[in-house]
Amino acid sequence: MNYPIYLRLQNRPILLVGGGSIAWQKWLGIKTFGAKVTVVATHFNADFENESSEHLSKKQRSYQASDLAGQVLVFAATNDPEVNHQVVGQARELGIWANAVDDPPFCDFYVPAQVVQGPLQVAISSNGTSPTLTKQIKQRIQNEILTPDMAVLAELLGQFRPRVQNLITGFQNRKRFWEKVMESPVPELVKNGDARSAQLYLEFFLENRAEVVHA
Repeated sequence: MNYPIYLRLQNRPILLVGGGSIAWQKWLGIKTFGAKVTVVATHFNADFENESSEHLSKKQRSYQASDLAGQVLVFAATNDPEVNHQVVGQARELGIWANAVDDPPFCDFYVPAQVVQGPLQVAISSNGTSPTLTKQIKQRIQNEILTPDMAVLAELLGQFRPRVQNLITGFQNRKRFWEKVMESPVPELVKNGDARSAQLYLEFFLENRAEVVHA
């Protein structure tokens, strides 16, 4: 099993080797997280040719070991397994985590399928065993669990979190408070589109926090 982790990639340097459709999909997955991505390839497809971003640097030439300098993550996404293995091997020698696309023995990490609703983010991985199964699970979560109202609920709870932190002392007391909130009508009100009433419930709970925590 692998240890799941979320990374803050804002302005962190990432190397992507490859300029075809596989590399393009990797870029699309990375770009929203604000990393500084350098793409190295002997040829770029039309998507890369037309792409312009302050977070993207394109180098049209063969990969060189010196491209690894200063990188925090590396993706090898060419259509040549030998090149991908070379990239991963040299990255590992430098202690840099690397991923050869669709080649588990040459992956130090996997990129999970993701479902995102507002501030909520769920990642699903089969640890490289079955991307198709992962995709199906993602669709079920997207359609049945992580629906748009969940994003509204998360944002509403996030608005109250600083006040809860300030007014309720002790981790266990705060945990108890939030458990009571989630057992209350608040989630159902948000689901039914009545975020205003849900907010009033939260205000009431906070005003009566002692009774809520010790109920």
